[in-house]
Amino acid sequence: MTHAPASLLPDPTGHPVGPADVSARHGVVTVSWVNSADDVPTDLWAACFPPPLEGLWWYQAFEAAHLEDQFTFAYAAIRRDGELVGIAPAFKMDLALEIVLPDAIAPFVAWLGRTIPALRYQRTWFIGSPCAEEGHIGLIPGVTLDEVLPALIAAVEERAKALRAHMIVWKDVPEAAAASLERHAKLARVFKVPSFPGTEIHNLAQTFDDYLKALTGPRRYRLKKKLKASRAAIELETTVIQHPAPAEMAEIWRLFWLTYEKATTRFEKLNPSFFDALAKAETTYFVMQRRKSDGHLAAFMLCYLEANCATNKFIGIDYALGDKTFLYFRLFEDFTRWAISRNATMLRSGQTGYHAKLDLGHELIPLYNFARNRSGLMHLIYAAVGRSISWSSLDADLKVYVEARARKGSAPE
Repeated sequence: MTHAPASLLPDPTGHPVGPADVSARHGVVTVSWVNSADDVPTDLWAACFPPPLEGLWWYQAFEAAHLEDQFTFAYAAIRRDGELVGIAPAFKMDLALEIVLPDAIAPFVAWLGRTIPALRYQRTWFIGSPCAEEGHIGLIPGVTLDEVLPALIAAVEERAKALRAHMIVWKDVPEAAAASLERHAKLARVFKVPSFPGTEIHNLAQTFDDYLKALTGPRRYRLKKKLKASRAAIELETTVIQHPAPAEMAEIWRLFWLTYEKATTRFEKLNPSFFDALAKAETTYFVMQRRKSDGHLAAFMLCYLEANCATNKFIGIDYALGDKTFLYFRLFEDFTRWAISRNATMLRSGQTGYHAKLDLGHELIPLYNFARNRSGLMHLIYAAVGRSISWSSLDADLKVYVEARARKGSAPE
């Protein structure tokens, strides 16, 4: 496989950032940084981020949205003996610490932050993506993460210094990659904390009725009861479309924003340009549910389908239609029916909103953050706080789940 050379660009502070070189067992691994996803060859993206991972189209959408007030992206171009073999997306963010701190500590930090604003926000250099399903370091077949990590760790540290980022976080790392990072934890000087888990349904049934049968009895009863109540409360017409027209995109954005404002956990603040960019991708679809009586958009789901995996990414619901419409569950039903019709064998539904997702038969997929503060003293403090972070402290629904498992010895029904 051949690749055009990736350009070495200066970091946003204007200081040049040179490549980090580390000799690996199979050759010399070097890392340099580029500031646009388009500076990395397309075929390398395809090899390193195969479906269903979010690839080039995902990062192009972020760049097209111009969210520089929140994120500044860069991409580690990883070479072995001069040949491009991998990509590690990264972004700089001034992170509001209340997002990640346990509930017992967050109010105290917020109180101190009124006097010392620096305590509320921490400039952080993330390896990963703001809202992808996982933080993936892409490598071509035959190259291992253990092989490239020493050079990548050195390059991440160097870039963090240039950006004056006090925190380094390897974000939403899946279990396989977490094992590699743990083996290099001493070199990276990181501590490990659980992140919000992902949610998946594996071995999706071939019909919706079979999907219902695969649920446990209590879950199947609750879902069928909600779907019946919803049909009695509102008649919907569902279509699945690509590339919505501008008027439809305006409706979609309105409902997304209504849903965003109700969320209790907000990491990123997206904009209409991001949705417009995603709508242009061939992988993305919109499940549109309109009220049959007047065509009013009641709910939508932005999803994508790749490699027999359907991912439910963003939703919007008109909550003014009332709780008895159970629109989330109607939306999930139509998404699942569509995914089955497209031969999907797995569903992914992302992070948060765990109560409903567990009731719909999802499994929790562990993800981890590996973090370090470049100040030794602050690192010790953050590591101590990190030891208090668990699924129970991250999310109220997860706390219920964990406590129920502890009582019953199994996942709650």
